[in-house]
Amino acid sequence: MNFALFIRISITTIKPAMNRLIVFSISTILLATSLPADSTVEEVIASARQHLGGDEVLNAVHTIHFKGKYTSANKNSEGAIEILFKKPYQQRMDVSEGNTILTTALDNYEGWNRRFSPSNPNSWNLEILNAADLKRMRANTHDNLNFFAGFDKIRGKIIDKGVQTKDGREARVLVFHYGAEIYYERYFDVKTGDLISTLNDQGLEIREVGQMVVDGVRFPQKVISLIDGEIVNTVEFTEIILNEELDDSYFELPNFAPPKRTGEKKP
Repeated sequence: MNFALFIRISITTIKPAMNRLIVFSISTILLATSLPADSTVEEVIASARQHLGGDEVLNAVHTIHFKGKYTSANKNSEGAIEILFKKPYQQRMDVSEGNTILTTALDNYEGWNRRFSPSNPNSWNLEILNAADLKRMRANTHDNLNFFAGFDKIRGKIIDKGVQTKDGREARVLVFHYGAEIYYERYFDVKTGDLISTLNDQGLEIREVGQMVVDGVRFPQKVISLIDGEIVNTVEFTEIILNEELDDSYFELPNFAPPKRTGEKKP
């Protein structure tokens, strides 16, 4: 989403760490629900899920397919972006810029990153993701597909940091920890329950603009990522598809070469 995944400088030099900036952005889905300042963690999460569509609708989601476009802060890098999530731990992001397609994918405990030029099939590069990147992508995939639920099943924890001031507003701060080094710190307005912003462990701040409601589930229309207060990239969604049947082969590690145009199953 972790699409957040990922643009620090330019999408033309995308790496697994860069991809994380984009996908993680997506994982911070819009929240806005009235919550008293003394609400428990469970009440905050229940209210957030209700605002996003409610347990019945959210629990029924097993795949998410994002389509859109990205733009870097200085507009020297822009193009189409497509992201897939499939329960329990599959994810794929394709970024197209000019004649280059940059792909980062997760298939449970395997992950890979590939640069490929359709106009020049002999020009490609494939990289296997390391253990740290795999852990981060698994956390991001869970975050996008489970809408704040199931933390107890993955041995994660949520820390309540109480009320702090954010952008001149009183905010209730909850930190969603996926292990010791991976977390999302979310700021909720104590008066309205609105999500003011999200910070991740890499220093990325995520802000959402607008909304898209798809099959009863609420998503942001635009995601803006910042570092030290400066915008690094913007992702705007043009279409979101839920519960599409996605073949497992789409996430699997390629045979160390770009697939033929007609050989790979793609939604």
